[in-house]
Amino acid sequence: MPSVSAVELTNTFDDWRNRTNDIVTEINGANSVDPTSAIVYANSTSGFQVNEVVSDSVTGTLVTGTRLTFTGGNINFTSANTTSLGNVHQTHILGGTAIDVSSPSLADSSISNTFIYNSKINLNGQKFVSSNADIDLTDATILNLGTVEKFIATSTVHDNIVLTNATINLNSDTVGGLTISQGTHEFGGATVNGASMNTITMSGSTTQGGNVVVNGAGFLVSTNSLSLAVDAGTANVGIGKFTEVSTAIGTEKRPTSSKGRTHIRTEYAGASDYANWDGAGGTLTTFAVNAGADEMVLEGNTSAGMTILANTASNSHIAFGDSADSDVGGLIYDHSLDDLYIVNEGANTAVFQNNFGGSLQIVGGDTVGTPSGKLHINVGSSDGTTGLYMDSNDADQYGIYVEASQTTQNVVHVNSTTLTTGSAFSVSDNSADVGARKIVNIRQDHASATGGIAFNVETDAMKAVEIVQNATNKVAMNVTASGVQTAPLVKFENTGDADHMTLYVKNSRTDGGLIAEFANNTTSGVLCASANGNIGINDATPTYKLDVNGTLRSTGAVTLDSTLSVASGTTISSTLGVTSTATFTGGSGTTTVLGNSIVCDGVQCRLKVLDSDGALINSG
Repeated sequence: MPSVSAVELTNTFDDWRNRTNDIVTEINGANSVDPTSAIVYANSTSGFQVNEVVSDSVTGTLVTGTRLTFTGGNINFTSANTTSLGNVHQTHILGGTAIDVSSPSLADSSISNTFIYNSKINLNGQKFVSSNADIDLTDATILNLGTVEKFIATSTVHDNIVLTNATINLNSDTVGGLTISQGTHEFGGATVNGASMNTITMSGSTTQGGNVVVNGAGFLVSTNSLSLAVDAGTANVGIGKFTEVSTAIGTEKRPTSSKGRTHIRTEYAGASDYANWDGAGGTLTTFAVNAGADEMVLEGNTSAGMTILANTASNSHIAFGDSADSDVGGLIYDHSLDDLYIVNEGANTAVFQNNFGGSLQIVGGDTVGTPSGKLHINVGSSDGTTGLYMDSNDADQYGIYVEASQTTQNVVHVNSTTLTTGSAFSVSDNSADVGARKIVNIRQDHASATGGIAFNVETDAMKAVEIVQNATNKVAMNVTASGVQTAPLVKFENTGDADHMTLYVKNSRTDGGLIAEFANNTTSGVLCASANGNIGINDATPTYKLDVNGTLRSTGAVTLDSTLSVASGTTISSTLGVTSTATFTGGSGTTTVLGNSIVCDGVQCRLKVLDSDGALINSG
């Protein structure tokens, strides 16, 4: 039976009766055979206050008191709402079997919306669930969290979440991972061993003594600078395809087949290429590159190259420098003009230009001029060298070969406006060979080309042609022809009103020998001139001023200012006019014609003249 420790006094009997009836009514309303439960019910509905209720079982909807003591047995608060337990000095909550449920209402035991302070919680292998609530573990030490399936830590203040001397092991093959969101995350002094991280961003970091591997569809990116370097003597940096760099973490990561200091390989070359490059039947791993050109090696299976991109108003540069000048040489591509400049010793020396479909200008005096041809050589006034020099040493090849298709323009043109004592075109031959070479050879080789001139010289002031022959036994100028000539082989013609001779021949010979001779195909000496002034016709050794070997005919008058000597019989077939004395000497006498008289041996006589038939022509 419950014990009564306090009694409420009333003013009148009626008040006591009414109050008692109300309590009895409330207790009866509990509809419970258990008096304690009935009293508890009455306490909860009508303010019936009991300081202490001792019972093996208490059932009710509301229990109010300053102290509740439960010794042994189970306390069932199913569907109950405990507004406040006050200060609970010691409690032991033993749950049932329904623990791993989706919501607290389905659990056999659950604590919701509860502040637990300065307490030790032993989950004994079970779950700890907090939904939409803050858990403050300030100054607490968590010795072991056990197995945490999901953990989200959100800090609103820097350094609010700190793990000290912690080891985080994410060792699942299928699930699990460490995700670090935005913000600054410090790993000062930390060592990460054997980590595999996806989609990671590191700023201002240094990776030492390890391998950085980008496998599969991953890539290595730097928005500021990227350093791929080694410092081990002749060691190199390999970029591209190197199968010896395994995709497996922890295996070989060095490009052992790379050559030079920096080797960029997009695809392996053929086996024969490595052998050819090595020169001794080398392979992929044994072939070597030239030690003077091994700072960068570009390799591809087919073509290999490098592209430099710039905007259309800028230049692209490749500079060559040394300890004295960082850009002493180089290549400059001018995108605005589409010209390629070659720089030597800091100056432009050659320009590949797009004029005329592509042209090359050799610069003179570091001054780029306006191109005037496909090959433009500009020799500056202070360059001190030849404009175009060719050292041709192949015995059976051309030094210069021009395949010309011009129709109205010169194939080779020399334009001289300042020449003084030099030559516009000069050929010097100093070979001692006795072969029948030609220093200058002009060969017109088409029979239908009847309108041209093989060699043409035209001058306005200077001599046209001058030949100086220093060889005493060689012809200075030789003109030959074959076939039947229908035009003169050599022609000298002056169509103007000349004040001087057309042909002048001089020979300083003093021995009386010939200085000029004309010959036909069978006889030499058809017309000869000797150094002593004798002219021979059909006589190569004339002894008279006019020495004719053959019949002499004159269709006009012949005037003799001196003696006419006839060495043998002479027939006069027409009139012989004598304006002075004519003396005929022959045989044993002398006949003189003087005017109309004929004197023979000093006696005047008549001259009998017969015609070819023997008829008398004169009768005197």
